[in-house]
Amino acid sequence: MPFGKHKGMPMEAVPARYLLWMWDEFLHAKPTAPSSPGALVHDYIKENFATLETEASDYIATKPPR
Repeated sequence: MPFGKHKGMPMEAVPARYLLWMWDEFLHAKPTAPSSPGALVHDYIKENFATLETEASDYIATKPPR
């Protein structure tokens, strides 16, 4: 994880609920710089969205990927 409260952790170790919260708050709109840390996290969440939702079944994402 390149930023935030879990900075430095492997992406697989970051809590699914936190990643889904980040998605809803600001990462649903992909950052414009393709190789920026935000864009990399965006892509990770988008690719793993279904799994993250399963892992964080108590969190309801409001902006699922298209």
